[in-house]
Amino acid sequence: MKGIVIYDSSYENTRKIAEKLKEKQMNQLLPVLKSVVLGKKGPLQEGEVERTKDYAREPAAKLSKE
Repeated sequence: MKGIVIYDSSYENTRKIAEKLKEKQMNQLLPVLKSVVLGKKGPLQEGEVERTKDYAREPAAKLSKE
């Protein structure tokens, strides 16, 4: 089973995406990360880039061991 990580920028599509990917035998590795985006095209709210980097470290470490 392939692993996935889902990121959401407040469009609330993540539940549907997760369900579709599960149907395709994919395993969600982490809970959805929701970040605050200021405006329709950004930028991210202050502190969100660092939070996103922290969030990405865990699956990156897992994948590098495989």
